Amino acid sequence: MQNQASEKLDQVIYTRCKPHRDLKNNGQVVHSDGFGIFSMNRELLNKSQSVNFDMLQTRLSRQNGAKEGSAAGLFHSYEYYPLGEMVYAISYEVARPLCREPRKSGQSHRPGTYIKQCLVGEITGYPFNWFGTTVWDAWKKSENSYYLDEPSDGDPEFLAQVDNRPVAVGKIISLESVRAFVSQGRRDMVKAGMWFLLHEYDKSENDRKVLLIRDIPENVELWVAAFEYGLPDYLARKIPFSTNVSRLSTQTDQSLFYYTDIKGNVSTVLNRSVQQFRHPYAMIAGFHPKDNYCSTVRAMPTSNFAIIDGENLTTSIQADDTIRSSYYSDLIRYDGDIRDFCEYVMPKMPLKEICSKIAELYEAYTYLLDENHKVDSWQYEETLSAFCKFNQYGISDDMKMNEYLFTEAC
Repeated sequence: MQNQASEKLDQVIYTRCKPHRDLKNNGQVVHSDGFGIFSMNRELLNKSQSVNFDMLQTRLSRQNGAKEGSAAGLFHSYEYYPLGEMVYAISYEVARPLCREPRKSGQSHRPGTYIKQCLVGEITGYPFNWFGTTVWDAWKKSENSYYLDEPSDGDPEFLAQVDNRPVAVGKIISLESVRAFVSQGRRDMVKAGMWFLLHEYDKSENDRKVLLIRDIPENVELWVAAFEYGLPDYLARKIPFSTNVSRLSTQTDQSLFYYTDIKGNVSTVLNRSVQQFRHPYAMIAGFHPKDNYCSTVRAMPTSNFAIIDGENLTTSIQADDTIRSSYYSDLIRYDGDIRDFCEYVMPKMPLKEICSKIAELYEAYTYLLDENHKVDSWQYEETLSAFCKFNQYGISDDMKMNEYLFTEAC
């Protein structure tokens, strides 16, 4: 059984504002004008031991590259990343056009404003289930709502915690929409991307490469969902992502990785004078095809990333023969077998980490347990091999399934 998530998530709003609250100083109000955390819920302030406030602050202040008047224009994006043991942040960022409505203080607005609403805790379901949910409402308030000019010494109200279950309305990503998206010439790209991700998780975090996807943010959302649907939700929640990053041409390492020393101190840049370990901010990261700061990004054999070009439907990934596994071919169908494997079989298995052996488990499952299995056609050597693969991490905690396999095998 998987750990039960807390029923509530903490909430943070980050934007250009006045005043703002200091996350690391018990939410103290700072009466200055500029980008900062407008507010948060009170409960979050007591979690500095379980939530990495430094990382949270760093990611909130990192803008997604949307800019009014640029070739890419204004857009929204999502980011999902770990902040501690079983603690993740998922944020929704909206770039704002220049506000023409005067502030009560008489000061003019500045271009380049964006707003991030961030939820912190342990979400339920698949992370992509949070795309387009009703919880993302901070951007609906005007820019002036975040300037408390009258009275000038006013304090932002603390926010409320929110439910950890997404409530979706309007346009949502469904199994059918993912299946349709993948069927439009993207099947081989999804197979290659999934193969890449599983094999990267075989490596230590320090050695992992990032999967970059060159596509518009709305499509990257569907790419993320296409990969997540190939895993049970509790494993999908272990894959951090960003649906849009920028400055990959000039600051590739700084945009994709951070570093820690042996004491756990975090640095956003590599310091070769001390021993450091590299960590990807995201394992899946989109970048806009029209972003001039990413125009020269190319994957080389020595690159710390691979690329799927969502516009031209090409990839730099060079998979080996293991991509011929039925897991990868069945994944892109998004039908009964892969869904049963993810929803009913994998949650009962002892394997709790992402790895390339998931493909082997699926092959064993389809031989022994899928809806078309035929016990009468089992061959001794193939059956023994399937049993070994299926139980290589220990037996399932589903006693009925174990009893069935034992009875049929005998």
